[in-house]
Amino acid sequence: MLSLRSFLKQSGSNPVQVSQQLDELKNEPSQDLLQKLVTSHEYITLMEQYVEYTEETRLGKHGATAQYWMVYIDLVELYLLFSRTNDLELYIYCLGRMCSIFFATSRPYYSRWMVRYHLNLLNIDTTHPRIRETLKNGGLSVRRTEKHFSLSPVDLTLEQTVNADAASRLTGIAAFSQSIGARKRWMVTRSVRSVIVGQLLELAGMKKKEDVTQELKPYRVERDNEDLQKIISGIEATLNPFEHSASSENLYCLTSGKAVSDPVKQDLIQCFQIGGRWCNQFQEECFADPGRFEKPIPRRKVKNFVRDAVKTKMTTKDINIKELQGTRDLFSRLLCLATSIDIDLAKVFNHPLTPVPMAFVHVDGSPQDRQVGSHEEARRHDCQQSSSRDRCFNC
Repeated sequence: MLSLRSFLKQSGSNPVQVSQQLDELKNEPSQDLLQKLVTSHEYITLMEQYVEYTEETRLGKHGATAQYWMVYIDLVELYLLFSRTNDLELYIYCLGRMCSIFFATSRPYYSRWMVRYHLNLLNIDTTHPRIRETLKNGGLSVRRTEKHFSLSPVDLTLEQTVNADAASRLTGIAAFSQSIGARKRWMVTRSVRSVIVGQLLELAGMKKKEDVTQELKPYRVERDNEDLQKIISGIEATLNPFEHSASSENLYCLTSGKAVSDPVKQDLIQCFQIGGRWCNQFQEECFADPGRFEKPIPRRKVKNFVRDAVKTKMTTKDINIKELQGTRDLFSRLLCLATSIDIDLAKVFNHPLTPVPMAFVHVDGSPQDRQVGSHEEARRHDCQQSSSRDRCFNC
């Protein structure tokens, strides 16, 4: 939206007819009005000009900051296409693009096996001649409702059904046995148990069916628009990357407003190109030497905004200098130890897990917005003044 607004402002375009048709479509949504809009000459011309503008932004003609955020938009679009598609050809295309991203972000395990998975899909007609039609007919997703457009990925469906029932304290194994033999026997029949439990809860009226129209209700649309406007206001209050005044060769961090160094700028803006080169190099090495696939892929230092962030140091009593670091893996280590050792996590969480509370500062060293705390305190005050029943819904 910010990119489109910047385009309309710089080009001086005033699509009166398009605006009128959009207002008509908003007031009376219909397929005929939509078709009339997308086939109008003024709309097609406007979109062609905007496509040219976005291509110029990707090339850096409107500033390095706008170029970086256009790369971010492309990455989000790639993820949405990959996670929501049931088109086999589009699925294979997205996987090929994602291989470069995993190499660029230094994810060696994903990089290795994604390349292999992509190669298997490219050769699927040779290795599995009849499976292509099965995948084209809906083998990439699961439809759990009567709506044809409501599709879920296979792995996400497993997380929401079988795995969710397995982890539940009411229907799962997490709380009733620590025996390895009992867990192995339970694993054999857990899928059947999940189906039976799901159907039983549905017949008893205790399981709410998925409503794909929930997001289209007026209050949800209004709430989502309010959230969107808050994000736009927050970006415009700091630095709008698509404004003409921001068209500079420097790449700026939106939270701090500081320009990053050239190595960080090149790594962030050219992630597709850099990852593509490393991916092609790995593929060529594997074709030349099949044993190369199993050998380690070296981790490359990824340069990002954190590298140029402010680093705070402290002096201890013995005059040693220690850099404050947030150990993001500390919680996972505690959770892993709690499965084998009797650890009181409630007592552990009475102590800070990081040297500096993350609620005070961002990773780049800039302070958090204190207005968030005031809003939170006001909400809690309103909650305390309400009745107990209303308090639960507010919380």
